[in-house]
Amino acid sequence: MKLFIIFLTALFSFAGCSTTHYLQYSKSHDKFYDDYNNSAGHKDIEVVLNNDSLISRDNHSVIRNDTLYIFKEESEEKEYVLPVNDIKKMDYHSNDYKTADLLLSNGEKIKAEGISVLEDSIRFKGFRDLIYKTPLVPVSDINVVSYKNHLRGTIQGVLGGTLLGGALGATGWIFKPPDGHGGIDRLGATIGGVLSGLIIGGVVGYIIGYNVNYQFSPGR
Repeated sequence: MKLFIIFLTALFSFAGCSTTHYLQYSKSHDKFYDDYNNSAGHKDIEVVLNNDSLISRDNHSVIRNDTLYIFKEESEEKEYVLPVNDIKKMDYHSNDYKTADLLLSNGEKIKAEGISVLEDSIRFKGFRDLIYKTPLVPVSDINVVSYKNHLRGTIQGVLGGTLLGGALGATGWIFKPPDGHGGIDRLGATIGGVLSGLIIGGVVGYIIGYNVNYQFSPGR
């Protein structure tokens, strides 16, 4: 049990690392905002304000005009009857021509089902993806925004767990398979430690994740 606790503690230390990007050291605010939008825009985020309040959001986010916005996506279902001239392109999904992706002349995209063609128009049940942008907080009120990169945490946990498990296995601390002469099969013990470390490290690494922080306020 003692060694197991040491093993897990070491894995947590491998998986719980982080990277911090600082606004004060960035070349410009615009570049920092672009880096944030490209990296964290589609992640679940935690926002710590300058007054130490915590806000968690699982929506998409973006920084525009010195404000952090949250995007919420919803799907709308509606019956349509449109003139043929309003449809720029139709990509059918099947040979019965009942389902298609429509591109309208105004640039709008609609998923259509149950298409029926009339003389100079078409009738269908359409689905649109709607995106609502809501301002969350001014950038000047933000201390740090963080998100977890679970893939990077898994990779780091696997690497750390494999190395640590192999080392503990080689010393006979984890597995002690006999070698037939009353001693320890070092190769078998090392392989057993590597496999154990790989599995445990991967699971723990995914759960903990790799923290990526965007620091907005200096001196915190």
